[in-house]
Amino acid sequence: YERYRDKDPADVYGSALSCLAHGASEYFWWYFSYVNGEVKFVDPAKPSSRLAAVYKVMREMEPAVAGARASGDLLVLYSRASEDTWHWLASKSVGAPICGLDPNPKRGFVAHRNVLYWLLRRGYPFRMTFVDNPDPARLAAAKVILVPFPFSLKESEAKAIEAQARAGKTVILFSELSPVDERGQLLEAPRLAPLFGAQEIDPDAEGATEAKVGKGRVVYLGGDHAVRLFRETPPVKDPKAVVPLPQFEAATTAALEKLLGAGRSLFAAQPARDVEATLLRGARGRVLL
Repeated sequence: YERYRDKDPADVYGSALSCLAHGASEYFWWYFSYVNGEVKFVDPAKPSSRLAAVYKVMREMEPAVAGARASGDLLVLYSRASEDTWHWLASKSVGAPICGLDPNPKRGFVAHRNVLYWLLRRGYPFRMTFVDNPDPARLAAAKVILVPFPFSLKESEAKAIEAQARAGKTVILFSELSPVDERGQLLEAPRLAPLFGAQEIDPDAEGATEAKVGKGRVVYLGGDHAVRLFRETPPVKDPKAVVPLPQFEAATTAALEKLLGAGRSLFAAQPARDVEATLLRGARGRVLL
């Protein structure tokens, strides 16, 4: 629409490539239709002339990229139910004892978004699955599992997370330990608290708490660590303005990088611009995007 900013071609084809590389093929096709003027929200004048070179490159890439995937040793476990339950409770007065006096209903969304965006921007190849319905193959391939917002888990889901640690993996939990059940009812004790034994955890306290579980370990990052991975940026309400690049928060970024270990990032140094990198493996070997 006229009231929106004209998108630079990279805004569109960059998103398309990112979706393709991370397995979100349905979004890739949405962007593909977008740049070809086949979506009703796009000006009828097709912008394809500006993008011809891009799709020529993508056609050349196809044999190497088709079927290729990130190695999967780093996995994000996304809890959609936690995000929705928090939003529901935080939007209603009944949630005050659980969510605080003036909660941000989007807190769960921000936590998930920040972890994903942080990994993309820092050049960490990763895969994702949902704690509500996890992909067994992705769980099996993972060595480090990030759980950005485990606020509302079923007992079976908490047990599944524990099983991953007992199998020898590192499980990193952010901000919550499932203080409510799958119906949003406050529990006597958070579902994930037993993983830390007798250690008392204050969810609001910053810093890491670690415990050995079976052959692996669990680490809890408190103080809304996921939300604080980026500095607060005032919202941009002008639809024609370009949103500024969010700045990394140094302390929370350093703490997470230390847990993930050296050598996982594809960057020798952090780019100053908004650059994404990932490494895929497929039938034709390794592909760096």
